[in-house]
Amino acid sequence: MPGTTSGRPRIVTLATDFGSGSVYVAELKGRLLHAPPPVTLVDIGHDLPRHDVAAAAWIVAQTCFTFPPDSLHVVVVEPGVGTARRLVWARIGGQTFGAPDNGVRSLA
Repeated sequence: MPGTTSGRPRIVTLATDFGSGSVYVAELKGRLLHAPPPVTLVDIGHDLPRHDVAAAAWIVAQTCFTFPPDSLHVVVVEPGVGTARRLVWARIGGQTFGAPDNGVRSLA
């Protein structure tokens, strides 16, 4: 879970296809704010093309590595919503990713 790393706030980025007006964005942020402080939430975007894993993978590859090391990137673009697909945590290039196991990290 996010928290302090190296004496500075842990950055948590969010990239979803929920839609910017979706209540799910607020629910996700609310849950993340229960993490040990300090946490800085940064919206990559919530209007990613719906269920488009390839587009999300490109956005992740273009944006996530511009953040400081040890940032956490939560990516939720999932065409199989409601299925048993598992969540994967991965450490890539000094960054941490939490995303469905659907290839969204493939370009990272």
